[in-house]
Amino acid sequence: MQLGKAGVSEGFLRVLEDALKRNELIKLRLGRRVEVDLKEQVAAKVKCHLVHKVGRIAVLYRPFAEPKIVLPAPEA
Repeated sequence: MQLGKAGVSEGFLRVLEDALKRNELIKLRLGRRVEVDLKEQVAAKVKCHLVHKVGRIAVLYRPFAEPKIVLPAPEA
């Protein structure tokens, strides 16, 4: 996904919410002139975690309600 010059709008948050329903991890690219507090203005509003940020790229995470992959318990 990309966050452009329009900033954090209701439309952007709706699209991000839909993307997080389909994927647990979202890579978000910030535009050159976009200045936004990702934790306060994005992650808090869609109830996800800011996992990583390098330069103009951020990774957001929200776990699914039911895990899609169930790992077997390790043998002792």
